[in-house]
Amino acid sequence: MKVAHARDQVVKGPQGEILRVLDRLNQHFSAHGFNAPSPADHSMVRFLALDSVARSALIQNFERYLEILVAEGESAAGDSARLESNRLRRAVRQLGLRFLDQRILQQIDDGDVVEIYDSTGRQIYRNLQFCRLSSYSLLDVAVNTWQELYERPMSSVETILLRVADVFSTPALNVPFAMEPHLVKERFVYSKKQKVFRATMKNLSPLAGPDDDRRVAAISVSRFEVVSNDGPQIDFI
Repeated sequence: MKVAHARDQVVKGPQGEILRVLDRLNQHFSAHGFNAPSPADHSMVRFLALDSVARSALIQNFERYLEILVAEGESAAGDSARLESNRLRRAVRQLGLRFLDQRILQQIDDGDVVEIYDSTGRQIYRNLQFCRLSSYSLLDVAVNTWQELYERPMSSVETILLRVADVFSTPALNVPFAMEPHLVKERFVYSKKQKVFRATMKNLSPLAGPDDDRRVAAISVSRFEVVSNDGPQIDFI
């Protein structure tokens, strides 16, 4: 199945809807000096195989993401730690979540990758730096598991899973990853090169829903540096 571009032809149905919102997001990314990749064919197949409720939820998540990025009066060129913190506050609010501790906002540095995951491990927010660095489209990230997308050393995966468990199952409000930098390799991309990053995982912080303090999501702050566009095999999970 060849993924059509919404601008190239009139694409109807769910495929057209998702491509149109991805096109609008890419227009915003272009204002920041980069372009997002097109979705992999098999990612579109997976998206179309979802039931109508799941497809609509994913489209709405991307539309909400665009609203978060495009704030009235915010400079398109702005990408500082202060603006990242403002966007994160806006994302938490628009996703119907609440901070249990706001120290994480002071732990964001220029160039950091900032993400929000729900309790199932699904990414529901990612900052511009994530999009800038990634060779994947947002649809690839949404419909494929992290094990399918990335290779990491098994020891690093085990540590990350332990820290995530701390966020959701202990009273901790600010959880340092407390781990050494490690390599992360993109597992599949449809160019001939796969990026390898040196990942420095910094902090996690829980988020609650609107009505009580039950932990339903988590913010992750990390730093990724591209070290190769065609890296070696590593011991991965």
